[in-house]
Amino acid sequence: MRTILYVGAYRFPNKDAAAKRVLGIGMALRLAGYKVVFAGGEQGCSDKMNLFEGFEYYSMGELDHPERGIFSRFKNFVNAGAKTVSWIETYLTRNKVDAIILYNSSYVFQLKLRNICKRKGITLIGDCTEWYDPAHLPGGRYGPVAIDNYLKMNIGYKRFNGLIVISSYLRKFYEKDVKHIIIVPPLNITTFEFQPIIRSKYRTIIYAGSPGKKDNLDVVINAIHKVNTLQLKILGISRDDYVRCNPNINLSDRVIFLGRVDYDDVIREYKESDFSIIIRPNKRYAHVGFPTKLVESLSCGIPVISTNTSDIAKYIKDSENGFVLRNDSQECVEEIFKKIESFDDKQILMFKANAFRTSILFNYDLYSQKLNDFILSLL
Repeated sequence: MRTILYVGAYRFPNKDAAAKRVLGIGMALRLAGYKVVFAGGEQGCSDKMNLFEGFEYYSMGELDHPERGIFSRFKNFVNAGAKTVSWIETYLTRNKVDAIILYNSSYVFQLKLRNICKRKGITLIGDCTEWYDPAHLPGGRYGPVAIDNYLKMNIGYKRFNGLIVISSYLRKFYEKDVKHIIIVPPLNITTFEFQPIIRSKYRTIIYAGSPGKKDNLDVVINAIHKVNTLQLKILGISRDDYVRCNPNINLSDRVIFLGRVDYDDVIREYKESDFSIIIRPNKRYAHVGFPTKLVESLSCGIPVISTNTSDIAKYIKDSENGFVLRNDSQECVEEIFKKIESFDDKQILMFKANAFRTSILFNYDLYSQKLNDFILSLL
């Protein structure tokens, strides 16, 4: 049985969207006959081997350091991946490894791991899901993090043996330099039953995530105010925190903030909603990534309203399992909200059934053979 190490900036097994992605790919690879060992960046209670769903995993403690100042943050940035690299060196003295998959990392981490793989004759595969906007990074457009981001995207990934990418945008960008590339969107790792719920008082729109600078949530909130039969539930940020960042926003009683909630509660809130919404601008970072929340929503049988970024339009069809917005303006969002206001329960149930059927396209087992063919082309 061939062994693959899956390392990088994720919090295994289920503490962030990155962990769900690597677990989904790991499950697909295990189904194809590979042994997959995870070494994530989470702070673990032990540096020894742990088990989750039959997978071996190790906690490297690379992420979530308490920040005590600029020097400390810079030191953590420069040393990113050092613990993982040291662990890999030790692991390789006792175990045979055929390939290493590196999930989103710094350029320095890429260089260190590439040197190990070259010395040991191990295939190095990148799992690339993001291309951060430099303005969103600590230090701004010309800071060290932005420079590292430029190097890893424009130089680092081009020197990998193969790439797993999350979108068509990334495949197109790298296909001239990397021979072996496979697109893998976020994958379903849990199968839910289709149990649609219809609420009588309001149609409920749900937003789940941390808006930060990625999602234009103001537009959605302002549009809700114009449609009296809809309410908006926001998961991932508290009302106080949102108002602190947006002091001029007008919030009605139909905008409900639930703050940070556990994954099980996120799923419950999805199931009790009628539509979810993802609204991002027409910028590179939005086209590069693919929202995990879209897959979560569909798997709960909840249709999606989204801007036309990344590969979303391949899956979301207007008036079938959701709506694709022309742009991220309030006018476009209001237009869709007014359509939803006019739907009766039967129409809402139709949308939900179609959404649930679409979710099957993201099941991890559908990618098992594709990933096996990809890995074999590299070994």
